[in-house]
Amino acid sequence: MTARQQRRLEQKLARKAHKKEPLRTEVAQSLTLWRPEESGRLAEPTPVSEAKLAANRANAQLSTGASTETGKAIVSQNATKHGLTGKFKVLPCESQPEFDQLLAGFQRSEAPFDDDEIEMVHQMAEAFWLSRRCVRLQNDCFAALESGTPDEQRAAHKTLALYLRYQTTHDRTFSRYSTELRKRRNERARAERGFVSQKHKEAAEGRREELHAERQALLNFKQEAQKLRNRLAAAKAEALELKNLVRNRQLASQNPERALAAAA
Repeated sequence: MTARQQRRLEQKLARKAHKKEPLRTEVAQSLTLWRPEESGRLAEPTPVSEAKLAANRANAQLSTGASTETGKAIVSQNATKHGLTGKFKVLPCESQPEFDQLLAGFQRSEAPFDDDEIEMVHQMAEAFWLSRRCVRLQNDCFAALESGTPDEQRAAHKTLALYLRYQTTHDRTFSRYSTELRKRRNERARAERGFVSQKHKEAAEGRREELHAERQALLNFKQEAQKLRNRLAAAKAEALELKNLVRNRQLASQNPERALAAAA
């Protein structure tokens, strides 16, 4: 180790010792102030009177919350601010018949095939409804930005960004289910076209077989007719030959000399 390196090492050790010095001083002071005989002492609890205990019990009986079904339903909605997350529900400021009409319209246009597609249509309607709710809430934020106090404007900026994110989420949900339903419809259409095409193919094959059978039957009929014509021609030839033979015999019996001349 060179002299320069030795000096740097000594300076480094001195800096470390200087940093640790306040910690040693603080530890020493705390050890000086700490008294073992006082460490085991605990604060004694303040006694509570019977009257105060009775009052606490009475207050506890009164603080049970809502007791009626209507009150419980109202309390359950206390934490609902915008209804853009969690279980879907139509808010009191919205119209349940309007949502039902929207759902019925989607059911007519999408024509769900089974229970899974019915659920997809419900999800589409809910996502579309929540997206429109986001737009209404954004309009409220824009109104606060235009005419609200500085505090209201800052809060509106924050909630506006939140509503924009929620709207994007619900729009994507709507698009996802719409795409899945369209994909299923196309698959069913292709399957139906394939089934119809197969039926057409089978029908055409049946017609070709029937036509071949008809042609074969016609060919067989023509062959049989030709055989019949051949036999008829042979019979006519035999009849003509027999007729000529009979005539020659008759001539021979009437004029033997002429018959011999004809035979010669």
